[in-house]
Amino acid sequence: MSEGPDKPTTQPHRRWLLFLLAPIVLPISIAVMLPFMLVGAILIPFYIVYPDQHLHPYDLPNVTLRQRELIAKWRSKYREKNLPQRVRRAWMKWRRRRRIKEPRESAISRNCKARHADLQVPRI
Repeated sequence: MSEGPDKPTTQPHRRWLLFLLAPIVLPISIAVMLPFMLVGAILIPFYIVYPDQHLHPYDLPNVTLRQRELIAKWRSKYREKNLPQRVRRAWMKWRRRRRIKEPRESAISRNCKARHADLQVPRI
C-alpha cells in the first residue's frame, strides 16, 4: 500500500494536543510578560515626567562645550519644577506634538479649493 495524497493524515489529532498545552503555556507566558509590563507601566511615565534624569544627545562625548552648557542650564532650570509642573509640561508637550501631527487647513488651501471647486471630479 502506497501513501497517496488522498490518504487521511493524523493532523486533526495533533491539533487537540495543542489545546492540552494551552493551560500550561498561557500561565507561563503571563508570568513572564507581567514583570515587563509592570516595569514599563512605571518607567514610561517616569521617563516622560523626568526627562532631565536620562541621557540626551548633548551628553555624548562628541559634543561642543556650548551644547554641554545648554544642557546643564536646562537641567538646572528643570530641577526647580515640582511634580505638578512637570506633569503639566509633559501634558502640554504631548498636546503640542499631537497638534503638529494633525495640521490645520490653511487659508491658502481653502482659497485654492474654493477657486477650483468646479474642476474637481466627483468620486464614485
